[in-house]
Amino acid sequence: PSDHGGPTNFGITAATLGAWRKLGREASAEEVKALPRDEAREIYLRQWVRHPTLNLHLVHDLHVAWWAMDTSVLFGLSRRLAARWMQEAAGVSVDGFLGPVSIAAINNTSRARMLITCTKLRMRRHTQVVEDQPSQAAFIEGWCARALSHLDVLAV
Repeated sequence: PSDHGGPTNFGITAATLGAWRKLGREASAEEVKALPRDEAREIYLRQWVRHPTLNLHLVHDLHVAWWAMDTSVLFGLSRRLAARWMQEAAGVSVDGFLGPVSIAAINNTSRARMLITCTKLRMRRHTQVVEDQPSQAAFIEGWCARALSHLDVLAV
């Protein structure tokens, strides 16, 4: 009940599913629970991977693209945090939109730099969320584990 995202399935919230299906309302908990895996995949593809703010289909490293999608799903697209953090890690101007210059820089930055820098920024944001909303402290361990799991690919 204290999760601000409400009911989710495959990471898809009631608000996202309601908008996707053009229901004119949030999807019910039952509709979210019954979400088919194929529909969830299509939502991810259209709402995040090919979203014009992110253009993740142009990111060569699938682990970096996965980090960005996971981050955007968690924090939402409106604040463009994943795009901003990727731009910061790639050393380009930060505007929150991954256009050709940003994508080229991301593709020319090492996986390790992208994932480590972006994960640090994400972890700082988790801390800020809990400082601003102490009721969210119950989720920080899971959020941090989720963020750190993106670094597993760097293990030798």
